[in-house]
Amino acid sequence: MPNVDETFGAVRAAGIDSLIEVEERWYEVNVVTPSGRWSERGVMDAGNRQFVVADPDGYLLRFYTSLGSRPTRHR
Repeated sequence: MPNVDETFGAVRAAGIDSLIEVEERWYEVNVVTPSGRWSERGVMDAGNRQFVVADPDGYLLRFYTSLGSRPTRHR
């Protein structure tokens, strides 16, 4: 699994500023057909530890490490 903290360190060492610093973010997802990382159906939260930078052309790049999933807290 990629380590977002190591990637962030390499980006900063190269002198690149981030648009969004390293953060933990949870997203609500609705799994309709379980497959891959999803073993259950229904609404749940999927987490990422992530940061965002812009490349020289202005495209936004989001690097992340998965934090897994948990029951949703929004319902």
